[in-house]
Amino acid sequence: MDVGLWHSLQCYGYNKTIKIPSFIRQRENLMDKVEKFKLLAKSATVDGDIGKDEYSLLEIYAERLKISAEQCKSILDDLSAGQTVEIKTPADPEQRLELLKAIVKIIAADNQITNQELLYFQKVARHFKVDYDQATHFLREAMH
Repeated sequence: MDVGLWHSLQCYGYNKTIKIPSFIRQRENLMDKVEKFKLLAKSATVDGDIGKDEYSLLEIYAERLKISAEQCKSILDDLSAGQTVEIKTPADPEQRLELLKAIVKIIAADNQITNQELLYFQKVARHFKVDYDQATHFLREAMH
């Protein structure tokens, strides 16, 4: 097991140094599956309407993320009622790109990207620290 770096803790006034396995520290940076799904669902609802193709993709992503049908419906209901979604940045750059590609697939599912969808995508891409050229490439790929 990878033990990672040494970390210091203060315990009852004494300094103690312990090893914390890196997989435990990394879990702090992992984006929760529900947070991922909320971000994907928000991308489907940003233009005010969830199309049939967008909904089909959301079902696929919900299944991949092991989100139950009830939980999926609850999240979509909350978003329809105006709940906001905080954009959290996955620590892993590859995970960021995968999530951004999934967002592009959802917003392009109906073969058109509205201004609201484009603005939302750009906001997420900036938040994920994806450069403009790469983000534009994802959009072009999705539309062809």
